[in-house]
Amino acid sequence: MGGLTTVLVRPPAIAGAGETSTWNTLRPQSFRDGDRSVNPAKSWAWVHVDDLAAFLADLAVGAVATSEDPEQGPVAGGTTPVLVAGEPATWGEYLGAVGQATGIEPEWTDEPVWTGQLRTDRARRWGWTPQVGLDAALAELREGLTAQR
Repeated sequence: MGGLTTVLVRPPAIAGAGETSTWNTLRPQSFRDGDRSVNPAKSWAWVHVDDLAAFLADLAVGAVATSEDPEQGPVAGGTTPVLVAGEPATWGEYLGAVGQATGIEPEWTDEPVWTGQLRTDRARRWGWTPQVGLDAALAELREGLTAQR
């Protein structure tokens, strides 16, 4: 395996339609089942499946050039980690959309929570720019959940 160029792609929550989607199907089912308590300010790091797939495809076909500097591209013959995430969001935005679509109110709490964001500078320097914004991702989520009602 020596000399193989490897990229460790680290996505956060992957949003997107589909029966097995954790964040568009499975997590909303947990919400319906009663798991709906969270501090709305808690960070919700996410990426849309279409943006993740586009990045992975670019890596697979060599559209992202290798480099000796991991900040400029995957290191040829090495292993380079990279984070991919959409714009900053909160659980208030995510569960607010789930609640709106299901007709169930979230149960907001005030416990201390993480309110940071994932830095995607490296992926962006490699040429990746997410195309699906938070508003579109949450609209897709609401649409899918409303259809299930």
